[in-house]
Amino acid sequence: MKNKTVNIDNFIGIYDNYILPEECNKAIKLFEEQDKFNRTMNRLSSEGKMSILKKQDQQFFAASTNLDVWWEDLKTMMVNFDIAWNHYVENTGAKDAYGVPFHFY
Repeated sequence: MKNKTVNIDNFIGIYDNYILPEECNKAIKLFEEQDKFNRTMNRLSSEGKMSILKKQDQQFFAASTNLDVWWEDLKTMMVNFDIAWNHYVENTGAKDAYGVPFHFY
């Protein structure tokens, strides 16, 4: 297992090895599967009329209402993101800026 490293410079945090390529690939696979079954949405359909050139991104919302769909595939990535985020919040003053706890579970 690779060591996790952190570098925060001018409020930009780099958290190497917190989310590994395998975890990214799981997220991509999940998105592609959900997109195939029309369980994704794009900004064009959700935000109204605007140039198609500005709204071409497709999204999948991982929420508590569909936890059964995504949790097993993404839990390691979500937990590691939460660890990195909480480290960033504690070390940059972001905690005071948000004023509320931020977590995924």
